[in-house]
Amino acid sequence: MDDEELTDIDIMDITDPRNPVMVNDTLDLAEPPFEVDQDSPVNLTSVFSHDMMLQRVGERYVMNMSFWDGGYVLLDVTNPTPGDVTLVAESDDAQLDEERLARGQEISPEGNGHQSELSPNAKFLVATDEDFNPYRVIATITSGPYDGTGYTATSASGTPPVDADTTISGTPTFVGLGCDPLPSGVGSRWSNAVSARSS
Repeated sequence: MDDEELTDIDIMDITDPRNPVMVNDTLDLAEPPFEVDQDSPVNLTSVFSHDMMLQRVGERYVMNMSFWDGGYVLLDVTNPTPGDVTLVAESDDAQLDEERLARGQEISPEGNGHQSELSPNAKFLVATDEDFNPYRVIATITSGPYDGTGYTATSASGTPPVDADTTISGTPTFVGLGCDPLPSGVGSRWSNAVSARSS
């Protein structure tokens, strides 16, 4: 996968590692005929290749793709050229996280299909999700042009953990969009303010 097209999977022939040859750069698993993304729960929006393995199964070559919120995908890549890759199987997340539901909690799954491998006999798929937040911070904007808009906040690295007893309130400070550079000094003032509040 390249960083230009997040849902694009590139397959290369590396029989001669010094001279790799692109054989397919047209795969988009979110589009027909694959369509491995799912419409609900609505939080499962990040669909991209996180990890993959290739294994010979009988006479076929099977690519095992961990496709984040798109779940786990098995592709027949025996002939990897455009139009010849086929879907073998895919997984979908349940509407409610099954482990949490067994404990009486109703919350949508995080998705995050992280890494998986077929067993040597290809009978089982062993998979792991990468879950970030045991508790979710669901926030609602209460004024301004986005009044009423809700969003799920994600914890950053090194921040204090959120547990069942944590509440957060206060006046937020807009410091810029996540992908735009901040004016000089704004980031350090924000960092200091957050550190002071959380200590």
